[in-house]
Amino acid sequence: KAAQYRWSEAQWLAEDQEQKWVLARQEAIARYQQALSAWESINLSDQYLGDELSKSAEVSYRTGAIDFWQYAMIQDQALQSTLEYLQLQWQLDQAVLALNYPDDTL
Repeated sequence: KAAQYRWSEAQWLAEDQEQKWVLARQEAIARYQQALSAWESINLSDQYLGDELSKSAEVSYRTGAIDFWQYAMIQDQALQSTLEYLQLQWQLDQAVLALNYPDDTL
């Protein structure tokens, strides 16, 4: 009877682990789909927007078309654009890792 109890307990634990794995997999798939949707919503040229803004601000400031305050504001926008792109890239990468390695905590 003790062996049967241990077998039942082991079976229950295995089923519990399997349910946890299935749930983790479903959550990883949902995160991947959300990250992919966000990734696809940006224009591929948006990844270069920050660089282009920065270069344009540099030229405008050097030629005197804008003052330092405007230059700083444009540089801030450029950094925010680049940061947004990198955050989306990171979210997508994390989702892919969670799909490939569901037992690891990221």
